[in-house]
Amino acid sequence: MPEGDDNRIRVLQLVSRLGLGGLEALVARLVQAFDPTRFELSACVIEDVGCFGEQLRERGYTVHNLNKAAGIRPSIWFRLARILRRERIDIVHAHNFQALFWGIPAAKLAVIPACSRLRRAFIYTSHGGIATVEFRKTRRVARLEPILARFASCITGISQSARAELVEARVCKPDDVIVIPNGIDASRCEIELDRRAGLTELGLPPEGPVLGACSRIVAGKGIDRLIDAMPKVIEFFPNASALIAGDGPLLGEMRELAAERGVAERVFFAGYSDDVPRLMALMDIFVLASDAEGLSMALLEAMASGVPAVATAVGDNPVAIIDVESGRIIDLERVGTLPNVLIEVLSDSERLREMGRRARMRAVEHYSQQKMIENYQRLFTEITGKRRPSGRR
Repeated sequence: MPEGDDNRIRVLQLVSRLGLGGLEALVARLVQAFDPTRFELSACVIEDVGCFGEQLRERGYTVHNLNKAAGIRPSIWFRLARILRRERIDIVHAHNFQALFWGIPAAKLAVIPACSRLRRAFIYTSHGGIATVEFRKTRRVARLEPILARFASCITGISQSARAELVEARVCKPDDVIVIPNGIDASRCEIELDRRAGLTELGLPPEGPVLGACSRIVAGKGIDRLIDAMPKVIEFFPNASALIAGDGPLLGEMRELAAERGVAERVFFAGYSDDVPRLMALMDIFVLASDAEGLSMALLEAMASGVPAVATAVGDNPVAIIDVESGRIIDLERVGTLPNVLIEVLSDSERLREMGRRARMRAVEHYSQQKMIENYQRLFTEITGKRRPSGRR
C-alpha cells in the first residue's frame, strides 16, 4: 500500500463482512483504487474478514475485525469508537443497514477528529438487492433505519433502484440521495484465450453455446431458474452447457437440482474464483434471473467482457441493459419464459455478437471504475471540507 503524508483524508470502509459477494468486491476495490496521495483507505468488518479482506491484508491494507458474535453487543460500539479515534478517521463510509446500526453510535462516541459535527463525517450507502429487501421486512430495521440515517452527513445509493427503495422505506426523500453507480475496470475483462481448451478443461462440450452465471449461491439469485432452463435449451442446442461461478449455502442443493433435471454433466460449478473475467470469456450469454438486485457487479463485468445478458427486470438491470440492443430483459412475473428467450437469442449468432459489442460499449461508457472512484473522491473531499489541506489538526 502506497504511503503518503499525514494530510490525506482518512476513510474507513465499514461493512458486515468481506467474503464472496458483489458488495464486498466493490468495497475491496474502493479501498485499493483511490488516489493514495490524497486519501488513505482502510476497512473494518463487523463479523468476518472473508476472502476479500484477506486479499487486502496481503496487499498491505489495514482491515480491522470486530468479530461480532450473534446478537446485540454494546461493546462493539466502544471498540469501533476506539478504532476511529486511534486511526484519526475523517470519514466513516458505512455500507447497508448493519454498518449504519453499529457505525452511527460509534462515530458519535468517537467525536471523529477534524470534524466539528458527526454529520460531516458519515456516509451511508445503500446497495439494494435481496439482502436489503429482506432486512427491511423486519420491524427493527423499518423503525431504526430512518432514525439512524438522519445522523449521516450524506446518503448514497449504488443505483437508481437503491434510491427508490430508500424513498419507499421512508428513510429519506429522493433529493437526499446521491446516486453513484457501481463501476468496473473494463481493462480486466479484455481476455484472450483458447475457448475450446478452456471448456474441455472444465469437462464441457468444446462446441456449443455456454450459458453463464456468477453470484453467491443463495435463495433469490435465480441459479435454480438457469438450471431449470437447461433441458429445453439442450433440446435445441445439443452441445449447450452452463458455467456457474460462485459459492454459497445452496451449492449442494443446486448440484442436486442439476442431477434431478438430468443436466449434471452439462452444468459446471466453478466455485469461488478471483479471476471471473477469464470464466466470462468462455460464456455466450450471462443469465441473471434473480428476484432482486441493486446494480450487479457481475452483470457489469459480463457486459464489459462483451457477453450479453438475459436478466430479470429488477433493480437497475433494465437501466444497465438496453432491451433487445445489448441484452434481454424479462419481467419477473414472466420469468417462466426464460428458456424460450435464451433459445431465441442463441438462434441468431450475428445478433448475439452485436448485442455483446453494444453491451461492452455501454459498460465502458456508463459504468467505469474510474468514474465511480472520481465521484466518491469528489464527495469525500467536499464532505470533509478538505481540498489538499496543508496540515492536520
